[in-house]
Amino acid sequence: MNNERRSQLTQHLIRLADGDRSAFDFVFETAWPLVHGLAVKMLGNRTDTEDVAQQALMNLVNLYILFGDESSIRTVFDNLKTITPFMI
Repeated sequence: MNNERRSQLTQHLIRLADGDRSAFDFVFETAWPLVHGLAVKMLGNRTDTEDVAQQALMNLVNLYILFGDESSIRTVFDNLKTITPFMI
């Protein structure tokens, strides 16, 4: 993910944390391919992948709401492969 896209994601996460439901579409469309792709790779079972990826994505949003600064979301995305097993 390039810096511009990451910055846009951060802005939408801020809006989402502030209750702007319209920001969820952008967050979902941006983060879903990363989270879902990683879940497929880790699980190798497409049956469970959707549920696991959805839970991981919601945990990602919750992490941002809790620690809500740009450096935390950058850290989350940079280390997504490491932390995803603990988010499930």
